[in-house]
Amino acid sequence: MGPTTPAAFAAAPVRLVAAARVAAAASAAVGSSAVAAGGRRRLTPPAARASSSFLGAAAAAAAAAAAAPRRRAAGGGARSAGRTPAPPSAAAAASGAAAAAASAAVAAATGGTPPAPPPVTGATPRPTSTALRTHTCGELRVADAGATVTVAGWAHAVRDRGGVTFLLLRDRAGVIQVTVTPPAGGGDGDGDGDGDGVAATDAALPPALAAAKDVRLEYVVTASGTVAARDAAAVNPSMATGEVEVRAAAVTILSRSAPMPFPIATAAGVAAADGGAEADGGAEEDPLRLKHRYLDLRRAGLQARLRARHTATLAARRYLDASAFIEVETPALTRATPEGARDYLVPSRVHPGCVYALPQSPQLYKQLLMVGGMDRYFQVTRCFRDEDLRADRQPEFTQLDMELSFVRREDVMAAVEGVARTIVGAIGGGGGGGRGGCSPPCQS
Repeated sequence: MGPTTPAAFAAAPVRLVAAARVAAAASAAVGSSAVAAGGRRRLTPPAARASSSFLGAAAAAAAAAAAAPRRRAAGGGARSAGRTPAPPSAAAAASGAAAAAASAAVAAATGGTPPAPPPVTGATPRPTSTALRTHTCGELRVADAGATVTVAGWAHAVRDRGGVTFLLLRDRAGVIQVTVTPPAGGGDGDGDGDGDGVAATDAALPPALAAAKDVRLEYVVTASGTVAARDAAAVNPSMATGEVEVRAAAVTILSRSAPMPFPIATAAGVAAADGGAEADGGAEEDPLRLKHRYLDLRRAGLQARLRARHTATLAARRYLDASAFIEVETPALTRATPEGARDYLVPSRVHPGCVYALPQSPQLYKQLLMVGGMDRYFQVTRCFRDEDLRADRQPEFTQLDMELSFVRREDVMAAVEGVARTIVGAIGGGGGGGRGGCSPPCQS
């Protein structure tokens, strides 16, 4: 496609109408050549084809061009009946001209043939690479020194040291230091690089440095530059990326933020973002944290818990799949069953006076699956129980539900123990096959 400029958009309807007319004329030319060849096929009037759509006209022209050989064959039958058709060469020439005209119409309407995509070179693209970043903040290492990268994240910390501004950018993967320096030859300590010792206004600063000086905590920022190894004295061992920094040539503020109701970064925030531990805060903070839950979720401690839950669930699914279990999703709206707690009820609009019950567990459904011959079933399912809160109880929770056929007690225990070992091993508690868990049979 051509460039999507306003002028291109304005010209597009004109090009489409012109292309429709050309394609319709081409279709009419093919139709007349077919009649001259002795064909009796009914053709839609060209005006109707042109008024339908550009694509319809172009398709009609292409179809008529493709059908020209068959029409020439029909012309041979007409000769035996005494008619005098046009020479086959004339029909073929008309068909070729119609096809060429249709192709020209398509090219004119779309701005020409799209260029071929550039060849893929270098390493395989990262799954986290997007139009706004090439790397995540937590993946850069000394081996990446010299590479040109773009990182994006939240401003975890901002330090202005006169002529040099340091940004710590944070995303889900970790934290990286971005360094923005004045142009070479400054050295006057005012950050503008003119050597006069007088600080310049933001308008006179280099764009990257001016943008970096405008960054505040929790602003969303992108930075493009070159990865460089830090000096030995500047290495930060508490950060996984502490041996490198991004020396930025461009800094862009994507989103600004009001002051936070509570600090996102704690004293151990950088270490926790790189996989360490971080306290959740005191109980007195809970109402404020829950009110601003979207901010609380930025904290490394909660993100680490969500990652651990994902890892555990994925490891369990892989283990059970390798053990010939089939995951089946069961309904959430069901009828009440006598279990250990009260049901949450959902009124039915379609059936007045009737209610659905949210399942306390998929007990009935998994028994139906066993009777139905599924043999081995599992499900990561939500359960709902209307009961008083306790240390290990809340209104809704997730459970790994399993059922097996043709087994004894030892078989069930072996399956559950294998899942437990795999989950503990996957989240780093030992006893399994390491980060990825273990495949059956699972050996501790």
